[in-house]
Amino acid sequence: MKTLPDGRIQVEAGDTLSGIYGSNWKELSGYTGDPRNLPIGTILPAKPAGSLEGTLPPEGGEKTLPTQPVDRLSMFGDVLKMVTQRAAKEAAARGGEALPEGMLKPEQVSGSTFASVLNLVTQQKTRGIADIYQSTLTMISDTRARADRQLTMLVNTGAIADLDDKALKGLADLTDYPLDYIQSMKTAIQREREQKATTKLTDAGRISNLNEFFADKVGEDTKISAQTYIEGYKRWIGLDGAINDFKYSFPVEEWLGRHEWGNLPAGWQPKAQPTVQDIKTLQPEQQVFIQQVQNEIDSGRLDFNEALEKYPAIAVYLNAPGW
Repeated sequence: MKTLPDGRIQVEAGDTLSGIYGSNWKELSGYTGDPRNLPIGTILPAKPAGSLEGTLPPEGGEKTLPTQPVDRLSMFGDVLKMVTQRAAKEAAARGGEALPEGMLKPEQVSGSTFASVLNLVTQQKTRGIADIYQSTLTMISDTRARADRQLTMLVNTGAIADLDDKALKGLADLTDYPLDYIQSMKTAIQREREQKATTKLTDAGRISNLNEFFADKVGEDTKISAQTYIEGYKRWIGLDGAINDFKYSFPVEEWLGRHEWGNLPAGWQPKAQPTVQDIKTLQPEQQVFIQQVQNEIDSGRLDFNEALEKYPAIAVYLNAPGW
């Protein structure tokens, strides 16, 4: 893909409409031909501001920057400026006359100016201009490659959303990506954050959500079924809730009848508590014996703790003095 000076796009080998415009390629490209046979050289409309060319996949996927053609003219301007400065410094160090400050600016570079630099460097017998040019070109290429990697990292971590305009411009200067493209990446990440913030619920919000979900599923016994309870659990997890918080907010003992406990996963089933038989349902002689022991405890003739150890079978029916 080649971006023309006016922003339009010229198709190159391997380009696809979805790769250029993303999922909305039909509307954005206006292309009416067969997208599988996209002719090389076809001129397409410019991408709208903020378009990320499909570079932001669903959460969890690694984001990648689209291949951007290297701006050779811009790089040459940077190289030539640095070559001039380095040559002048070496000349001055060897006793030669330094080049006037600001002699070369990328927008003012001409063939005759470059020839003057070559002549000056040759006359002052500094090291070859070709060596300086090559080393400078390598240095700038490495710097831009590092900047591209840094930009990719900033997009993947979302940190690009925290950069100010000055930092974004610095990235644009160091990479081959235009400033408006980098700003659109920042805007997209900020939009992602806002969407997550508005959809993230607190525990109170999750509890309210599940109360509404359970409301029309409560039976005549005011309880819900094990299946409904499990569905509610899945709903809670889907709302980014923690497992323990769900069990604490919706105790099985309160929401399910005992006849439903066995339909839950084994680890969710409450442990059965021993039941105590009502004293009035015991045999008359048992009731009389318990009352006799209790009288001894109340009168002080028998210590309460000793009674518990001596009569463990009726311990649940005995009370401490004055209770």
